[in-house]
Amino acid sequence: MSDLHQAPKILKQDLFGRVELIYFSDSSAIPQLAIRRDFNSARWWARPLATYLARREIKALTRLEECDASESRFPRIISHNSQQIVRSYISGVPLHIYGKPQPQFFEQLKELLTQMHAAKVTHNDLAKEPNIIVTDDGRPALIDMQLASCATLVSPLFNTQCREDFRHILKHQRTYYPSTLTDNDLILLAKRSIPAKIWMTCVKPIYLLITRRIFNWSDREGAGDRGAN
Repeated sequence: MSDLHQAPKILKQDLFGRVELIYFSDSSAIPQLAIRRDFNSARWWARPLATYLARREIKALTRLEECDASESRFPRIISHNSQQIVRSYISGVPLHIYGKPQPQFFEQLKELLTQMHAAKVTHNDLAKEPNIIVTDDGRPALIDMQLASCATLVSPLFNTQCREDFRHILKHQRTYYPSTLTDNDLILLAKRSIPAKIWMTCVKPIYLLITRRIFNWSDREGAGDRGAN
């Protein structure tokens, strides 16, 4: 029987629930740090969405583990039920807090993304630097799979989502190492997909209004807890 021990601090709490750093242990292991997302504590009207996002995260991480695509560069689902998810802790620092990584970091990140896409999983939320972790050994890891998609076939939609994942990585690479971008990288950066154009012109203004004005969030919301993953 496993045992969960809550760590001293709550990492994040909002309308969609609470994120905690805890210790996970069982009879055969030394207690290990883990992340618990408690969506039972979400506001009653936000709970259905929180539960839906949790199911997406569980499905994506389970597929990545089954396909052995992560190599410990994605969180692993430890346990879950109707009220919470417990996933493994990846020791590291979010990219925007870490600062400039080693030059090879973005090539390693692209390789990681290629593994992810080979498992027919797309992240869909890599515009946020807090979702990109620089691990203790300086390599990349990806977290926060609530918006991830799992495909069964290679469809135009799947290809578009893969392309957008890479576009966001290239945008971050441009921030830290602009001189390393190739001509093909620059072409990809310049060509937004139709969904991306719709998002920028129609959806993002509403998103920013709701998140920044009403919920007082920002695109780096969660950065405080990402320091501890």
